[in-house]
Amino acid sequence: MNPFRKTIVRRLKLSVLIAVFGALAAIAGILYSLPSGGPPDLSVLSKSIGLFAGIEAVCIFRILRYARALRAPEQLAALEIAEKDERNQSIQLRTCRSTLYLTLALLGFGGIVCSFFNPALFFTLGAILIVILVIFLAFWLYYRQY
Repeated sequence: MNPFRKTIVRRLKLSVLIAVFGALAAIAGILYSLPSGGPPDLSVLSKSIGLFAGIEAVCIFRILRYARALRAPEQLAALEIAEKDERNQSIQLRTCRSTLYLTLALLGFGGIVCSFFNPALFFTLGAILIVILVIFLAFWLYYRQY
């Protein structure tokens, strides 16, 4: 079995596992929102259904994609080419970099605006900004060594 096929099989198993845990978490959220004898807590119900429906949709899409690729060798080859193509990797790296810079800018701007209205929100956005910067710098230093 070629290494890329093993990778796809591993991703398929992981997607199935995440889909099962997502379904169990959605069921737990629904059961948690149903108190005994009263109406359901709609805030918990809507959040759990929305979050886990999104997780399930992504997992089902990935499961179908990987299962189809494992059945058809030409689709597996196309998936491998699309994933390992240097141009696609360059586009992905540039997209990630641009997204990170935009996220940092929006968090900084949002923190400045929130400092006038809500100090708790300002500190929350500031903490998120600092955590993202620390993670970015750690990875930057790590990859700069190699």
